Amino acid sequence: MSWDPRHLPSAAGRTFVVTGGNAGIGYFTAEQLASAGERVIVASRSAEKARRAIASIGEQVPGASVEFVPLDLGSLSSVADAAAQLRASGPIDGLINNAGLVSPPSRRATTDDGHELIVGTNFFGHFALTAQLWPALTATARVIGLGS
Repeated sequence: MSWDPRHLPSAAGRTFVVTGGNAGIGYFTAEQLASAGERVIVASRSAEKARRAIASIGEQVPGASVEFVPLDLGSLSSVADAAAQLRASGPIDGLINNAGLVSPPSRRATTDDGHELIVGTNFFGHFALTAQLWPALTATARVIGLGS
């Protein structure tokens, strides 16, 4: 039996959080997890982009269980709010830390908390999210970091 990402084994009853699950690698990760029957929570800055992604996943995977939680990794206050909402939603079987910035802006920019934008968003934001979700992770949970 070989593994095929187009035909994943059932993972019904499990919950995965995908940061940046509204576009790119994060979107396709969310779609694949949903196709395996997992409950997927898309954590994203843009509610509009997340809703479009969720609708698209629903078209590709009829009956998919996909939800949205607002998350701006460049704001530790937003990270705390998202973590509280995610902890309240039940145990988490997997956290896919995917969201991030690829190219720096042409002028120096900082996060809401005064950190350099890319470091604050790509690293501090995900570190804070993971730390605050730790109590909600199941004993067999996986935390996966992606980057492109």
